[in-house]
Amino acid sequence: MTFLLDTNVAVRSVMPSDPLHSYCTQALAKLADRGEKFVVGSQVLAEAWSLLTRASTSREGFGLTPYDADNRITQLLRFAILLPEPPDIWHEHHRLLVSCGVSGVQVHDCRLAAWCLLHGVESILTFNSADFARFGVTTVRPNDV
Repeated sequence: MTFLLDTNVAVRSVMPSDPLHSYCTQALAKLADRGEKFVVGSQVLAEAWSLLTRASTSREGFGLTPYDADNRITQLLRFAILLPEPPDIWHEHHRLLVSCGVSGVQVHDCRLAAWCLLHGVESILTFNSADFARFGVTTVRPNDV
């Protein structure tokens, strides 16, 4: 099975200082031992860069320099495969936006779900399972692995 790493898992898996880091690394290790694969898309990497470089005093920020953020992204790409943007991403994203009545911040999770559907990615490893429930993709929480 292939898992998309949601941004909240991708970032925490490369940030040992995060309180949820051990949940991520343990889940990734267990899944890898079962032969599971991990993927990310450019959206996850862009969101990760934002969180990594956002001031640590703000919501979910880590306050890293761009150089340090780049090192963390490189670390992430050692175990997660970067898949390209599917050519029909907008059409699938738009279909889900309309059919699921998506608005606000959920637009971003909807795009990740569309990306998974187009790539045939079976599951999303995320701490926010409820955010993806209406899009028809399976989610797994790291602490449930």
